[in-house]
Amino acid sequence: MNGLSGKSLRTFSDGVRELYGAPDVESLSRRTLRLLTTLIPAETAVFGERTAAGTGGPFRSDAFILHGCSEFRKNEHAYRAYLPEHPIDTAFAATHDVAAITFDRLMPPDRWHRTGLYNEFFRPLRLENILCAAFESDAMPFVSLGIVRGHGGFSPREHFLLDLLRPHIAGAYDLVQRTLRCRIEASKAADEIDRAGLTPREFEVLHWVRMGKTNSEIAIILGAARLTVKKHVENILRKLNVETRTAAAVRAVESGLSVPDTCRPDARGATHDQ
Repeated sequence: MNGLSGKSLRTFSDGVRELYGAPDVESLSRRTLRLLTTLIPAETAVFGERTAAGTGGPFRSDAFILHGCSEFRKNEHAYRAYLPEHPIDTAFAATHDVAAITFDRLMPPDRWHRTGLYNEFFRPLRLENILCAAFESDAMPFVSLGIVRGHGGFSPREHFLLDLLRPHIAGAYDLVQRTLRCRIEASKAADEIDRAGLTPREFEVLHWVRMGKTNSEIAIILGAARLTVKKHVENILRKLNVETRTAAAVRAVESGLSVPDTCRPDARGATHDQ
């Protein structure tokens, strides 16, 4: 792997593994910033989320972290107020993907030094050199990364390291968001199940009805008598206020009852009724 060997390679590999194991965005942001500042030493690192480039929010405080900058909390309001002046916004708006690049390549220094963002936030904190990147996610249109130093620029190797990490950070971010959506959908489906009044066994039978199984096939799958399954189907039709198996399957999909097996009541520890 070009630019990585020995300890750096192990740090990179272990860090990427931790990124993909993050349970939520807050944890992912902290792991990302820790890995960034380990591989690319700097006074400050930033992980940010915004609904769109050029807007001032939403930007969660717990996911917006500046490592090693004790004055950040006192200046956070200035950062948010002048966020639309951020040099990365224009670049991101054009491509929706920004590879590792320094601010002086995004905006002429004399222009940057006239912005409110520089004068009200970066200059008071003596943060002069910024290496940044950004990517787009299905769940969040604008996710940005920033590494800031008070003195000294960034080497080609450090640009390479950020670009090497960026797709992994994006992949881990999408994974976390998909997991979150599954949790929300599972919770909603469980509520729908409760409101429908189906027993855990009836819901299980409905699942197999939706899969096109006959009563005899369902009986074999569940280890139940065919007449017992037939009775469950009759109860399901009555509770869903439909007349046919097809209508029950359609209602299941429409009402949110058609969920993965792991979301079924019996998978959560419910007791089967035979």
